Amino acid sequence: MDTRFILLGLKTYGMKCLEKPIELQFYNKTIDSGVFNKPFIKSIYGTNGEGKSAIAHTLNLYKNSCISANYLYGESYIGSFKEIVNKNKQKILVDLYFASIDKENGPTIFHHIVEYILKDKDLYIDHEVLYMCGKESWGYSDKETKVYETKGGEIIFLHRYINKYKDEIIRDSRNMLNRNSASLPFVYFSFKRTGEEDDGVLSFYYACLQVLLFAYSINVFLDNSDIHQVTLAKAMSYSDKLKDNIDEAISTSRFVFDKEVDEVDANKIDQYRKEINKVASFIKIFKPELETIDIEESVNRGTIMCKKVLVYKNGSSVSIEYESSGVKKLFRLYPYLNSIDSGGISFIDEFDSNIHDVYLCKLVEYFLNYTSGQLIFTTHNLGPMELLSEYKLKHAIDFINDGEITSWTRNGNYSVVNLYRGGAIKNCPFNIDAADFVKVFGE
Repeated sequence: MDTRFILLGLKTYGMKCLEKPIELQFYNKTIDSGVFNKPFIKSIYGTNGEGKSAIAHTLNLYKNSCISANYLYGESYIGSFKEIVNKNKQKILVDLYFASIDKENGPTIFHHIVEYILKDKDLYIDHEVLYMCGKESWGYSDKETKVYETKGGEIIFLHRYINKYKDEIIRDSRNMLNRNSASLPFVYFSFKRTGEEDDGVLSFYYACLQVLLFAYSINVFLDNSDIHQVTLAKAMSYSDKLKDNIDEAISTSRFVFDKEVDEVDANKIDQYRKEINKVASFIKIFKPELETIDIEESVNRGTIMCKKVLVYKNGSSVSIEYESSGVKKLFRLYPYLNSIDSGGISFIDEFDSNIHDVYLCKLVEYFLNYTSGQLIFTTHNLGPMELLSEYKLKHAIDFINDGEITSWTRNGNYSVVNLYRGGAIKNCPFNIDAADFVKVFGE
């Protein structure tokens, strides 16, 4: 892939327990020349109910509302949007910086702000702004050029290089700007005119397209089978040709294996079979006794229903529905980990759930040494904390507690694990004692 994306910084509030704004930094304020081939890893620690999963849900909301024209309609998220928005805020802010890095021409930095507001049980986009920030640094407002701005479903600003088309853009995006990111209809508008060789249209198309490609490159693993992901095939209802262009730009696999029976389009079944073979190779690392994974196929109205059966060297076979929770977790994790290997961005919530500490650390170490993607994960496991501290990476370990983010900065020979266990990390006091449980369990 000749283009990759990096999430540089995120400011957010309003999702679930995140009432106060929090800010996470994933990369230095200045972009260096070798950024294309570097891995980026961040682990997020915190006690239960402090907002780790809320960050994952926030990015999932951002991703899907950018690439889908229908995502914010109705109760497509978790039963009802009313249940996930902070009761006191009644709105969600996503304020992020990302870099689009071309292998030949280097990075271009963007600043994207989306504010969602809750009305009854539905979310609407109340305010959105996109800026271009140049190529070298981010986080400095005086170096940002505004591309567009919307408020209450109306366009209130377009850059001068596209403003002459304002009436046509308004017509093409009518009744859409409070239901999905403006970049979606704006890309469609400018895509229709890219053949006219208008530099203004081409610049507008490029900027808006980067938002879609960035959002599409984000993969959010939520450890909850009820969460559904919106795929680009379902999201891009405007133009098959435009969708093909985006599919070509983002070359990672889009198969997911989170069901006992996968539904596969007939024209993609060969690709699916190849992907299953790769999954088998992945699981063999953890279960060397595995021989292969068979697929029991049946046709249902043009869709092939694929049931996965694990075949072992001793001749036994086990359907995925009867496998251990750990094996099921590996199936679900595979496409997210594979995306990182291809230069994508994956946010994995509860990475340590059902995975042994030794295996977890080896996976993290692999992404540190052999990939160029971005891995962000939440965990309670201290193994990755110790590993990442040994690599002396900036912005690799964050702690969230009481609505604040504390980033670990190496301090002499102090062990981050020992400081964390001892309650010496700012805002992360473990102020309980073993004797406290006597009140509950003791006599």
